[in-house]
Amino acid sequence: MKKTVAVEPDGRNLLEILTGQFYELPSFCAGRGTCKKCKVRVKKDGEEAEVLACQYIPEEPCQVEFLQEEREFWVEKRVYIEREEGEKIEGIADSREQDRQVAVDIGTTTLAMLLLDGKGNILSSWTGLNSQRKYGADVISRIERANKGEKQILTDCIRADILGGLKSLCDGKKISRVVVAGNTTMQHLFAGYPVDGLGRYPFSVAQKNLVVGRLEEFYSELPDLLRDAEYVSMPCISAFVGGDIMAGILEVERQIVDRKREGRNWLLLDLGTNGEMVLYSEGVYYTASAAAGPVLEGGNISCGMGSVAGAIDHVWERNGEVEYSTIGGEIPIGICGTGLIESIAVLRRMGILEQSGLLAGYAESGYLLARGFHGDMIRITQEDIRQFQLAKAAIRSGIEILCQTAGVDVQGLERIYLAGGFGTKLDVKKSCEVGLLPLVSRNRYRVIGNASLGGCRVYCMEENVGEELERVQESAKKVTLALKEEFQVRYLEYMCF
Repeated sequence: MKKTVAVEPDGRNLLEILTGQFYELPSFCAGRGTCKKCKVRVKKDGEEAEVLACQYIPEEPCQVEFLQEEREFWVEKRVYIEREEGEKIEGIADSREQDRQVAVDIGTTTLAMLLLDGKGNILSSWTGLNSQRKYGADVISRIERANKGEKQILTDCIRADILGGLKSLCDGKKISRVVVAGNTTMQHLFAGYPVDGLGRYPFSVAQKNLVVGRLEEFYSELPDLLRDAEYVSMPCISAFVGGDIMAGILEVERQIVDRKREGRNWLLLDLGTNGEMVLYSEGVYYTASAAAGPVLEGGNISCGMGSVAGAIDHVWERNGEVEYSTIGGEIPIGICGTGLIESIAVLRRMGILEQSGLLAGYAESGYLLARGFHGDMIRITQEDIRQFQLAKAAIRSGIEILCQTAGVDVQGLERIYLAGGFGTKLDVKKSCEVGLLPLVSRNRYRVIGNASLGGCRVYCMEENVGEELERVQESAKKVTLALKEEFQVRYLEYMCF
């Protein structure tokens, strides 16, 4: 069933009107009309037409029908809470076990939280969506909106999202500390810092060091259970390597088993919109960010979407036919990042996708992957391939330049850590086949999940972590990929498959 709402004209475009009514239409391009994700059907005077909500300004009352299936539309607004039932022990409990702390990862697309006791044991978790998504899929779009006078709106959005998550996790007990990590832009917007310096060279950062304060500084009103909570914000390295990567470094350092081997050099990849990466070698943390864009999270893809029920997430070939699975086993409604990568790998194996990226025989129509509700056709188009080529060329070139700067051969990396929800579901073999990841021994890869949350948890569990973070900051070396002449050469090379 598709949802229809009544709209009254007020001089704004449909996207702005619907957003103001708390309807969340996809808007990966921040209203430029290029991603075509906000398409709706407008009905008036017995006529109807499909339009882009961001480009259509209604002049009279009309009915607007969302073209997304209602279950796709609303599943992205759900909140998930998971609780772990621990064994009840009679007697006097450790006061630290009764204490409550929350680790928060502010992602550009999703939010994640862990409720911890005073010792860092996980009591429950919460995940939700960053409602800033309606103002653009990437940090650059949001910086642009903030610099056009909408910074307070973006700040209010993320503060409300986080407060909602904290309230869900309280469970009737006071929270003593909230530890926050996110990319530099997300942390700045939450704190209300200016972001104009994050969007242009030479890039200035308002919050670089570890911040310890009170949560109440950011809210005019808080529930009693949160009013006395300490607020901790992870330090940043640069405009595009933020507190989430600093937290990720903490988590990686705790994952290393053999420091004589694994600790010599390793690579941390967070394959989201920003493509952040860290290479550790000889006591130095080389950091960079590759502008991958939202393609790996379903943005800028004709049938792309986030990792929600009904999204095609895995693809394979059997007896010359392409088969797939969807999240939740639902009827397909689109394709998420992992499904896109695996589709491309399968099309390469079948000889349909050429080395140049041409979809042989399907350049104009696209390759039909599946049929969804009402016969909707889910295709991989030539433009989808192009968008992926741009993303994978940026990421792979970034990895090569980091290694070159550090004097480390890619084949000499002892470990490659894949972080984030996207990395958790990634098929490493197929990702290597399409050139997104380096072709090294599979046993060198380690999937570590949400390393940002893991690092926040380390802060909650251990003392003197601030000193360790300061040491990492002092030894970090920023590598600006765009200024490296070799980057352009590598970029063109990795556009091919």
